[in-house]
Amino acid sequence: MCGIGSTGRETSFITLLEPVEQEHMLAWVKASGEDEMHAGLRDGRQVSISVQGLKDTQHPSVCITEEKDGAVLRSEDTRTGCKDGM
Repeated sequence: MCGIGSTGRETSFITLLEPVEQEHMLAWVKASGEDEMHAGLRDGRQVSISVQGLKDTQHPSVCITEEKDGAVLRSEDTRTGCKDGM
């Protein structure tokens, strides 16, 4: 479980589910804010997930980027519909 604290009258939760068929791939998970998390996989890849516009129910968006050794392997953004390497 990973969490980040803040003060105020509102709260948000981000949950990362790992579907496991044979072996766990997640090595670590950390939240860098209420709308962004990063996960490290056992093979050295890092995945960043950013969620924007949750309060704007008309235009929420998600951006997912997968990197290894500093190079972007694939990226997808629901705002633009772009899929790089996917």
